[in-house]
Amino acid sequence: MPQEGGQAAGDFGIPEAAALVGWSASRVRRLVRDGVLTPTRGPRGSLRLSFRDIALLRQLRDLGGELLVREGPRLRRARSGQYVFDFAPARERNVVAFAPRAAVAPDAAPCADAWVQRGCELEPSDPDGARDAYRAALGADPQHVDAHVNLGCFEHEEGHLAEAEAHYRAALAAQPDHTTARFDLAVVLEDLQRDREARAEYEALLAVDPTCAEAHHNLARLCERLGDRPDALRHWVAFRQLAR
Repeated sequence: MPQEGGQAAGDFGIPEAAALVGWSASRVRRLVRDGVLTPTRGPRGSLRLSFRDIALLRQLRDLGGELLVREGPRLRRARSGQYVFDFAPARERNVVAFAPRAAVAPDAAPCADAWVQRGCELEPSDPDGARDAYRAALGADPQHVDAHVNLGCFEHEEGHLAEAEAHYRAALAAQPDHTTARFDLAVVLEDLQRDREARAEYEALLAVDPTCAEAHHNLARLCERLGDRPDALRHWVAFRQLAR
């Protein structure tokens, strides 16, 4: 959950942190949204990661396996959001655990999930190969949510905003409560200067997850820009309460 200020001030932006560990920026952002990383806010609202966050990212990279995130008594896959059985319950909230990757039989035709997993593995070293893998996933399952979200992140980071919007909307058509797709759609609409549409998407996200501090933060800025001071104040208050 993003925090403001404090002694452990951040030193690295999301792209810098991603480059240091050899991951994509979109993958690091997902860990922020999952609560695995706890960034601070820079003077202009940008997310900043500390040396401790970088050390954790390197540990996660080196450990390998599939990242699982604890939400209360349940564990879910960080990439897909799918909940899994917890055979070794931990007592702390948002504990990170690891499970072995499922093997794909050599003679089996890769399914959409296998293509997405392959794309995630290729992102740090072969972005073009990762993009092809996500496209192959959509060839196997045109409604695969993670493939659309990941392709949307690629297009978004490269400035292809219309293409990114199309992928995020396709993901939401398949899974309307997918908060990552909803958040990313709101951000791309802001980048397209469609502020009122972006506001509607942030509000839809908060209707599903009112504890998303980053959505409150962005919505507060957006309301200020739209001249809605009461709602801006309301979301600033919510953001600061959550950031504590």
